[in-house]
Amino acid sequence: MNIEYKMTEYFKDNNLLNEKTTNGLTVQKDNETIIIKGDTQDLVELADILISLAKDNDNGAHIHLDENTLLDDNSQYKNVIIEKI
Repeated sequence: MNIEYKMTEYFKDNNLLNEKTTNGLTVQKDNETIIIKGDTQDLVELADILISLAKDNDNGAHIHLDENTLLDDNSQYKNVIIEKI
């Protein structure tokens, strides 16, 4: 899957990205609730990933998030897969 960073470009072009304050997204579970936390850059990058995934024509297209991509090393969940159905 080819990720287009259009939202990231928009935020950069309009000086809307703050200085990075985290090392990536953290994903946690609290009872039955999944909590995803991130700074502006993390959330904009996640938006780009989700938009790219939505535009992909293949059902079953997916993206792996881990400490090498967008997840913080301290995230409760070390691997997250987001899949288009």
